[in-house]
Order: sequence, then C-alpha cells, then structure tokens
Amino acid sequence: MRRALCLFALLLATVLSLALSSVALAGLPDARNRPLRVSHAGTTTAYAGGAGGTRLKKIEGAGTAEETVTVYIGPVEIRGFATATEQLISYPLPAVRLVDGVASYLHRDALASVRAVTGPDGAPDEAAVYRPFGEQQEWVLDAAAAGEDKGFIGERYDAGAGLQYLNARYYDPRLAMFIQPDWFEVTQPGVGTALLQNSDH
Repeated sequence: MRRALCLFALLLATVLSLALSSVALAGLPDARNRPLRVSHAGTTTAYAGGAGGTRLKKIEGAGTAEETVTVYIGPVEIRGFATATEQLISYPLPAVRLVDGVASYLHRDALASVRAVTGPDGAPDEAAVYRPFGEQQEWVLDAAAAGEDKGFIGERYDAGAGLQYLNARYYDPRLAMFIQPDWFEVTQPGVGTALLQNSDH
C-alpha cells in the first residue's frame, strides 16, 4: 500500500509539473526517461543521447528550415554543425571557454553559476542574474560574442526547450522541479537504500 501511494504521489507530481510548465514533451522518452523531443514557445528541440546518458546531439527548431544542430564529442561542442557558421567550443579549464581557439572567461559565483563572461580584451560579453531556483532573470548579450549555454550551477540551459540539462534529468527552473523522475527505482534489486538507512552512523 505504501509503495502504491508513493508511486501515485510521484505520478501526480509529474503530471502537475508538466501541466504547469510551459514545456511540452513530445513522444516517448528514452530508456533513462529523458525526453527525446520538447516543445517550448513554439519551437521543437530534439535530442540524441549515447551510452551512459551522455548527450550526443541537440537539434533546435527540429523539422523547420531554421534547424540548428549542435554535436557533443566529449568535452567539445560543435554549434551550427556542418554549416558555414559552425563554431567549435571547448572548456579546457572551468573558467576558460575557447570559441574557435579564442579564449573568453567565465566568472562564477559560489554555486558555480556563470554570472558573467568576458572576452579576451576583458570587456563583458554577457551578464546573468538568477532567481533562487535557477530561472534566469536577466541576460545581457553582446551580439558579436558566442552565446554561453552554461548558466545556473554551471550546467547547460537549453533556451529553446526552457529546461536546464543536468545530465541525468531535465529541470524546469520556472517550476523549480525536475520534469521526470529518476530513471532508477530504489526498490529494484541492486540499487537498494542501504546508504540512506545508514546515513546517521
């Protein structure tokens, strides 16, 4: 009975979060319960993931003439893949971003949220302010600079989907909730709750 109530509460929370969210999940999720397609503000974003839950590809404006593909190969990100505006982005250090070999610098707060990005000349390219649960309140962008996807707690924000990508799950900063449950079930064999039970010792 207790397990049934927990599952019902989880299902209810998921349904309510999706009903209140401006994000619409399209189609079935993958094996780890991550969305493959998301619609937000009239735009559809599609995702392809790899083994271990890594993201391999993001397609913003999926199915339209304005479709933009970003490919992820380990720590390297290729925006505008196979187009004339292709950009190669990497992060050799937590505070350094290379865009086509040109360095810019990420300025973070105590939560590792990116608060500002400065260019090689030291001039500010972007500045961000976040509400308590991660919603971006303000983002000032120098039109000549490459946009920064890393934001709240140093993780990627998919503006086209309105979601924060936290590797294992997607988080809606407007609702301050994850949009799907964890992909594993703690009552399944091999997962267990022993660490939680013994946390007082």
